[in-house]
Amino acid sequence: MRKLLAPALLGTALVAGLTTGCTDLLDKKVTAAEVESQISDKLADQLGGRPRSVSCPADLRGEVGATLRCDLVTADGTERIVNVTVTGVDGDRISYDINSPAPRQTTAPAPSGGVPLLTQAQVEAEALRQLAPRLDGDPRSVVCPGDLRGEVGATMQCDLHFTDGTWRAVTITVTSVAGTTVNFDIRLS
Repeated sequence: MRKLLAPALLGTALVAGLTTGCTDLLDKKVTAAEVESQISDKLADQLGGRPRSVSCPADLRGEVGATLRCDLVTADGTERIVNVTVTGVDGDRISYDINSPAPRQTTAPAPSGGVPLLTQAQVEAEALRQLAPRLDGDPRSVVCPGDLRGEVGATMQCDLHFTDGTWRAVTITVTSVAGTTVNFDIRLS
């Protein structure tokens, strides 16, 4: 069960959620263990102590724009998502942002203007559900950069991660919207 933090802490989490981590590597990736360690170190003050656990599904590719979605449990038991995005690669040095948005409700209301919004978690779960039966490999997760606006033609680039550590790019495109129902097409790149 997810716990929601007090509104004052939520604002702080959103503002303080961006931080930068760097690592020196020869093979243009940051291991999942190193990313987990950096998340724990960088977010400890913001979260009121070291997290109980941090879990990342794969290594972080050393490619600008590469993303990784990790799970974190705070010292008080609150479950959070942590998004890690590569911001730069300079030789063997990989720079990345660590972003831990405030915990979300499981359903997101339509923003003002009446355009429905699919949360990042909803898009990732549905994409994984639809892709799994169509693939030869064993998919582990889909990682998207954020929420998807329910407007026909809206697109989003996501990464499909497999249990063997490989990944494939995925393009998600909204094809139709009826009320709060948003239909989208998923294509492997």
